[in-house]
Amino acid sequence: MSAGKFALQSLLNELADVYQTEGRAGSDAAANALRTAAQSVPESPENIPTHYADALTQTLQTSDHPLAALIITAIPYIRWGGADLRDGRIPDALGNQMPMCELVGPDGMFPNTDVRVGLWMQEANVQYGPRRHAAEETFIQIAGSAFWSTQNSAPTQHPTGAFIHHPSNILHTSNTTDTPVFAAWRWSGDIGFDKYSMK
Repeated sequence: MSAGKFALQSLLNELADVYQTEGRAGSDAAANALRTAAQSVPESPENIPTHYADALTQTLQTSDHPLAALIITAIPYIRWGGADLRDGRIPDALGNQMPMCELVGPDGMFPNTDVRVGLWMQEANVQYGPRRHAAEETFIQIAGSAFWSTQNSAPTQHPTGAFIHHPSNILHTSNTTDTPVFAAWRWSGDIGFDKYSMK
């Protein structure tokens, strides 16, 4: 087995195991999609250069979460870019401060029409939101720190490994201060980007 295939399969399967512990129907669907994706990793995945590699690695190296080391190993084989939700929804300057990838989903490395699952980093001293979307969403905080808030809750910092859940259509915001935050994310339900907006 090639190094790239091993890295991607290990990451997808471990991320599936973590989402399986969340205990929601959407997380079960995400876990199943990730395991299916792991079975379809090619023997020799493409090495995809990204200028985000150093920033991603530096943030992940601060964490003892088991996913952090797996992601570092898989970074060269993942299609990274700035945040996908452009088209007037997210300003380019903000999107460029949030490297992300969709691992599984309609626009993902591994196609799936029912869920989106990916990885995302928000750089230091960035406010993202308030935003809302029809999909219900759960982040897994893997490295760094942010203040997470919703229209119903005050800004709160969460520990590494925390699940941060947002029900459908709730306004929510993430704020970083002097450190970035790195998280996995999943969407389920109505996962169309056309139902996303940011104030």
